[in-house]
Amino acid sequence: MEGTEITIPVGKWRGRTYNMTVRPDYTNLEDTENIGEKLHVSINVYYREKGEKHEIVRIDNSHSYMHIHRLYSAQEEDVEEIQMTYWEAMKYIQQNLERFARLYEENHV
Repeated sequence: MEGTEITIPVGKWRGRTYNMTVRPDYTNLEDTENIGEKLHVSINVYYREKGEKHEIVRIDNSHSYMHIHRLYSAQEEDVEEIQMTYWEAMKYIQQNLERFARLYEENHV
């Protein structure tokens, strides 16, 4: 099931439609003893404009811990470890979409 992803609209801001893509990686599920450590998931939020994809925030556990990439930030690499489940992360993104979109626009558009 590698490559499976789910994309849903997460909201609108200033005429842009923002989407959330959840991409699980099930390639290591044969190791059922350590399944919680092996399941990798990324949650990406972006909008498309003039055929170009603009990613504003990403939450994933690709380095064996949950962390947020603040792509909306003016800093080059703004990554921080977070303590939340995937469901909490999706809710956090939905609740803060307007702030993330505004900061991305201020820093990158």
